[in-house]
Amino acid sequence: MLAELITSDNLLHLAGERAYGRGKAYFGAGAVVDLIDKGTVVLARVEGTHTYRVSLSAEGNTLRYNCTCPVGADGMFCKHAVATGLAWLAARESQAELTPQVTTESDLDAIRRYLKSEDKAALVALLMEQIDSDASLRARLRMRAAVRDNIDLKVIIRKAMTVRGFVDYYAMDNLLRRVDPTRICSRSFLRPARLRQLSNSAATPCCAGSRPTSEPTTQTACSAIGCAT
Repeated sequence: MLAELITSDNLLHLAGERAYGRGKAYFGAGAVVDLIDKGTVVLARVEGTHTYRVSLSAEGNTLRYNCTCPVGADGMFCKHAVATGLAWLAARESQAELTPQVTTESDLDAIRRYLKSEDKAALVALLMEQIDSDASLRARLRMRAAVRDNIDLKVIIRKAMTVRGFVDYYAMDNLLRRVDPTRICSRSFLRPARLRQLSNSAATPCCAGSRPTSEPTTQTACSAIGCAT
């Protein structure tokens, strides 16, 4: 289905000439640095002013798209989505000089089989090695550990969302990735006691807005999560 939807003509139709031209230039410059082909979904990282994440997927006869850039956030088919589509086409056509590192569905299956074959100690060691260089994964695992240990909701979110200084649009996406929404919204997490904590927290003045300006600039990005801290 994706092969019918991700075509040069359709990318041009969705993006328009200007965005298509800029996306084609991005693709030609090697801006698509990572591409995952899951069969029904294509995921990519595209280097622009910042690093953006793009997804393309088929829903019936419609190509669904998402990008973390401001244009994509407004629901438009952006140049990063165009670059991703062109990179996917190049990979299918075996244009090695234009294709980024591609992770295919069979690659993901191989990784899944490997992980299932390893014992728990080996997987723990692998994750501990990875979190040394992956702040987002480290924050998410720290949050899961805190949930397991039944630590107060405010403490969990404050640790995950603490930042220094102003967080602009481009950094907000990475900040929100520190919170594991699948865990926060799980039935085991939102027990009545947890909900009472959340309700009580919501009645507390926003941590960032209630501080005197003379205090340090470190704050919790509570506005991103409805002042839940």
